[in-house]
Amino acid sequence: MFYRKCNKNTTFNIVMDFIFGLVLAIAVGALVGLEREYWRRYIRSKYKYGPIFGARTAILFSILGYLLAYTYVLVEDTTILSLGFILSFVFVTTVYFANAMVHRRTGATTSIAMLIVFVSGMLVGLNNYVYALSLSVITAFLLFVKRNVDRFVFHLKREEIMSAIKFAIIAVVILPLLPNRTIDPWGVFNPYSFWYIVVAVSGISFLSYIMLKVLKQVGILLTGFLGGLINSAATTFSLASMSTKRLRKYVESGILMSLVGTVFADPIIIFLVGSYNTLKYVVPFQLVGMATALFIALCRYDKGKTSVDIKLDSPFAILPALKFALIMTALLFVSAIVKQHFGDISLLPIAAIVSIYSSSAVIVSSAIMAKEGAVTPLTASSIILVAEVMSALTKTFWSKWSNDKRLVRFVFVSMLIVSVAMVLTYTLILSSGFL
Repeated sequence: MFYRKCNKNTTFNIVMDFIFGLVLAIAVGALVGLEREYWRRYIRSKYKYGPIFGARTAILFSILGYLLAYTYVLVEDTTILSLGFILSFVFVTTVYFANAMVHRRTGATTSIAMLIVFVSGMLVGLNNYVYALSLSVITAFLLFVKRNVDRFVFHLKREEIMSAIKFAIIAVVILPLLPNRTIDPWGVFNPYSFWYIVVAVSGISFLSYIMLKVLKQVGILLTGFLGGLINSAATTFSLASMSTKRLRKYVESGILMSLVGTVFADPIIIFLVGSYNTLKYVVPFQLVGMATALFIALCRYDKGKTSVDIKLDSPFAILPALKFALIMTALLFVSAIVKQHFGDISLLPIAAIVSIYSSSAVIVSSAIMAKEGAVTPLTASSIILVAEVMSALTKTFWSKWSNDKRLVRFVFVSMLIVSVAMVLTYTLILSSGFL
């Protein structure tokens, strides 16, 4: 606390210190309590049961935790904290079992939330304000999305769960064991950084996949965007297969939003790699590309249909991750060898060819090479531009599966406009000498 640590011994400072902590403890409890109160009234309007603790109880629990921690700091006796937590646990447990016997319901979410509120109040009393607020916000969020999480889990397939578990085991077990240094003659392949990026890229895709599962039926713009984060080609194919004369504009806007999602993920990947000098070259043309695609998508957006469900496989599995890893590894070594014999310019056609299959692998490889000093950030940014242009243009191929010539023509023209906008932006920035 301020006066105890900073020798502010005046009565005014002591009182203000106490009041500030008390107000914060009330806020911490109210954040969770209001969420529980909302659900209690909502559920009880339909059923006879609901959360056993509401806003007032949560606030009082937080205040109790704060007062006990505040007293502990004054007298420096850990017995106060231990006894307070034990009594709170006994109280919450007793109320839980009593409620379970009366209403025949065994959900413990609210009871656990109250214990977390109590701990949050204690953290405020111990002057750990950031931890207390973070814990309270996370708890309130998890409570609020409970039904969405339940719906998401209900729709999960056994294969998806097993794939995620296997992938997590491999990621957690393998990553700490890998050497964090380059091991090849060209100095571009760092096993630790390599596997870290594989996990990170798959993680971004999986988070988007979860959002699609949770939201289930969402508008075409968000569906296309999230689908682009997961798998742009599969999203384009899935949307194109829906195309009819009535839904054409709707599908067109979704395909363009998938490009926005893909380009949006690229600077995040580069940042995770740690190639920060490359970002200043790529972010401007990526922003222009996203803005152009978004503008066209909004112009074609059809408000007549409000939701769509696309079929995508879970990206958080072993096989997709290993495929991505193999492509990235091969590209790193091929690029190093070709560069040694033919120079940096030879990397551009290689990037163009590989980007037809996986632009993400090209972008990650380029960022890694720039970080390790194998190529300059300028060269890496040029390769990334080629990868993104090819990724955009290949959407024309995937849209052909619709057998809708007007859709294919529109996708090609739109992707060409976006590509030209990115190339012109990149050229203007380089020629202006701004960077």
